Amino acid sequence: MISKTQLQDGVAFKYQGSMYNIKGTIDEGGYYVANFAGYVGNVDKIGTKSFTVFTYVMSKEVKIKINYSECEPVIEYFK
Repeated sequence: MISKTQLQDGVAFKYQGSMYNIKGTIDEGGYYVANFAGYVGNVDKIGTKSFTVFTYVMSKEVKIKINYSECEPVIEYFK
């Protein structure tokens, strides 16, 4: 399980078989999720037990809530 602090620090994590990490800071206007190919979605909210990511597909908002317990930290780090 990844922690909120690890997530905000940009530690890579595995979620449903794929690797991601959080980029950005609140000072830069917010966080976003990226994978090896780049941007995946914006972080809407970072809570104590989960975080919410959203993006738009064909003008429709898609939102997903991800529990920290579903994410495993990964030693290798990509930028």
